[in-house]
Amino acid sequence: MIELLRPWALFALPLPLIAWWLLPHAAPAARLQASESALVLLRAMRPGRSEGTDQIRRLLLPVLGWLALVMALCGPVTPIGTLIRSSGHEVVIAIDLSASMGRKESGQRATAFDRYRTAVATFLDRLPAGDRVALIAFGEQAYLIAPLTHDFGALNGYLDELVVGMPGRKTSVGVAIGLALKTFGTGEQQRRSLLILSDGEDNAGALPAPDAALLASDRNVRIHAVGLADAEAGGGSDILRTVAEITGGSFSTLAETSGLPDLTGPAAAATADEATSPLRRNWSSELLIVAAIMLAGHLLMLRRAR
Repeated sequence: MIELLRPWALFALPLPLIAWWLLPHAAPAARLQASESALVLLRAMRPGRSEGTDQIRRLLLPVLGWLALVMALCGPVTPIGTLIRSSGHEVVIAIDLSASMGRKESGQRATAFDRYRTAVATFLDRLPAGDRVALIAFGEQAYLIAPLTHDFGALNGYLDELVVGMPGRKTSVGVAIGLALKTFGTGEQQRRSLLILSDGEDNAGALPAPDAALLASDRNVRIHAVGLADAEAGGGSDILRTVAEITGGSFSTLAETSGLPDLTGPAAAATADEATSPLRRNWSSELLIVAAIMLAGHLLMLRRAR
């Protein structure tokens, strides 16, 4: 679809007609004086074309050139994509794929992992486009599924391919935190958040979760943990609450009314429109070249007609 940056320039289209109508015609004395017999002879020397055809030929190039010039002034553009500017906020989502994620909580029809996956999709929909997000799956081991990216649609696709039990049947929250710290960028001014989705069990791995949380705190990473209601009732979310408190983050349980915590930040609303800008192809240069070619062709025809 073609868009015009300056559509008001279209008002210049009738200017040649207005000039022809308003400006005075050439005085009779300035016209070529010739007898009727000479005019008949000149018409007979023409190569079989009518006077109307000759006028159309003479007007075609300047008319096309003027149209190209006016369209160039209008600034025609076509969209070719979107430029995303980084907001400086990096989010790593670490989702638990241990065996316990395949069970269903009391009163729930979906498994814990399916509920987390749905909540992540909603979370990504409301996240500003300028944020960068990475995805980690962890169990006994932690694996980087997707590095930091602005492509939230690709992350949703990766979520659909994850399988419970893939990284091991047990859980190591500390290993997940350690991999997340390696995933974040190296910029000093970045705001970093780690979102851990787990039932809170921590029964594997050589790196204790509180020690990993201390490392995260030293690197200005805030951990926001989201547990399950059943695990909270049985005391299984204590480790998640601990790592969140160490880093100054938050802890909550997954509920359909609340979902995942809002990590957009107070300045997200003010900068949301500045995070993206359209990329457009401007065709003004090509139209100016066409206008120049039409003018050159018209001048050449006038010179040959002399």
